[in-house]
Amino acid sequence: MSKSDFRAVLESAPEPQRTTLLVVVERVLAALPKGVKVQECISYGIPTIKIMGVSVAAVAANKDFCSYYPCSGGVLSTLAADLAGFSQTKSALHFPHGTPLPAALVKKLVKTRLEEISARGR
Repeated sequence: MSKSDFRAVLESAPEPQRTTLLVVVERVLAALPKGVKVQECISYGIPTIKIMGVSVAAVAANKDFCSYYPCSGGVLSTLAADLAGFSQTKSALHFPHGTPLPAALVKKLVKTRLEEISARGR
C-alpha cells in the first residue's frame, strides 16, 4: 500500500476520530528528526509511520476511542508514569475521540521508540 492509502484510511474515519488521528499523526511527524526519510504506510491494516523500514508509531480509530500504537512492547511500560490516566493495553494507548494526545506526550513516545531502535543498531 502507498502513502495515499495511509491518508485514505485516515480520511475515511468518521468524525471526530478523523481529525483526532490526523492531529496525532502530525505530532508524530513533527517529533521525528529533521531530514529522516519517513514512510507512511498501512501495516497490519492500520496507518503506520516508519523510518528506515522500522515502525515508529501507528494509529487507529475505534468505535469507543482512538488508539496509538508505539510499535514496541516496551515503550508504554517505560513511560508508565507519563501515561497514568490513559486506558491502555500491552500494545496500545487509548484516548478519547476529539482529544488528541498532547504534543509533549507524543514527542516522549516517539523519542522513546527512536531510542529503542537506536539501541538495537538500526
